[in-house]
Amino acid sequence: MSIKILLVASERWISTARLAMALIETGCEVYAVCRNDHPLLLISGLARRYSYRDLKPLKSMMNALRDAAPDLVICCNEETFRLAHRIHQLAVTKNDRVLKELLERSFGTPEHYSIELSRFGLMTLATEEQIEIPASLQVNSRFELEVAEEELGWPLVLKSDGSFGGNGVRIARDARQALTFWRRLRGPVGPLRTMNRVLMNRHLKPLYGMLRLQRHTVVAQRNIVGSEATLAASCWRGELLACHCMEVVESWNVRGPSSVLRVIESEPMLAAARTLIRRLGISGFCGFDFIVEATTGTPFLIEMNVRPTQTSHLALGPGKDLIVSLVRTVEANKNRQDLPTEDSEADTGWRAQVTHQEFIALFPQELQRDRESQWLRLGFHDIPLSEPALVKAATREPKKSWYESFKSNLPEAIRIRL
Repeated sequence: MSIKILLVASERWISTARLAMALIETGCEVYAVCRNDHPLLLISGLARRYSYRDLKPLKSMMNALRDAAPDLVICCNEETFRLAHRIHQLAVTKNDRVLKELLERSFGTPEHYSIELSRFGLMTLATEEQIEIPASLQVNSRFELEVAEEELGWPLVLKSDGSFGGNGVRIARDARQALTFWRRLRGPVGPLRTMNRVLMNRHLKPLYGMLRLQRHTVVAQRNIVGSEATLAASCWRGELLACHCMEVVESWNVRGPSSVLRVIESEPMLAAARTLIRRLGISGFCGFDFIVEATTGTPFLIEMNVRPTQTSHLALGPGKDLIVSLVRTVEANKNRQDLPTEDSEADTGWRAQVTHQEFIALFPQELQRDRESQWLRLGFHDIPLSEPALVKAATREPKKSWYESFKSNLPEAIRIRL
């Protein structure tokens, strides 16, 4: 019996289309709530698409939940996870048991939703669980920024809640730069940057943030010198089902989206992820980012994503196939069967392992970073050849923002303030 899965996406990420392809390959009936220009519409096999409307995002998601009646909901970015949290609160208020149970089945313990979206909340929880993290301080004022500078030293890492893909991370080298970055990360965003985001992303959310004078929580962290690493996982009611660990080989920028990864094994990373998944009672997909300290080899947890990451679709064998592990568990729960165990890994039903190579070049990230990259030849290049329309759309030359073109011609002292 196939299960029905609803994907909810407000960002136009190709990784969401790759996730849908993997779910369809596994035999799931996949529905999606997304914008009219989303890459999801370029793949075959989607059961139905519901329109995501910027002016009525809550209603868009509610309508899809009622009509599709899925067995599982997957929020593909932080904004839609927040929507799911709001809908859960409404379901509790209205005593809608069916909707409440669906969302708790999909995301886990509702009491911890706010912690999962808060960088500082996560760092506090990790400290309680004795997980290695960089020393961190919440910065809500210039005085607190000065305290952070004195206690954490230079360079100083500043991060804002509600951001992703390295967009909300800045590394300051001195007090003047730290103040500039803090003001920019905290918000509100100015009119030039807002209009650029509206035009480039083709949705109105940045405009709402500007009009509401929206501010973000900023966290300061001690800078750890080392290499970046990531762990992607699927889990069920606080138990880790499958995961894979990767070392970042290439990325678009410091602490930004990775484009080439090396498959590794890391017991400390696995232990940290397992501890937090159990403590937060998470169900579905999540990801953890680490910095592996150069001098000691110790992985320091720096961030958690409460959504599928850009490697969640990869089939890397039993125990490392996030899709099949989660789907089999949801099917067993639906049919009231015993949940799959580690002993069942030898069973049939696992997807063919996509590669045994150590290095994986993500598509289209590495192609966009460097079309002459050696990793496109030396590593496994993860191209979705079965969906030529998706490949064609992903390999188009990215548009250059008029705002970035304008900013590149300005002196650096002015550029850094925009």
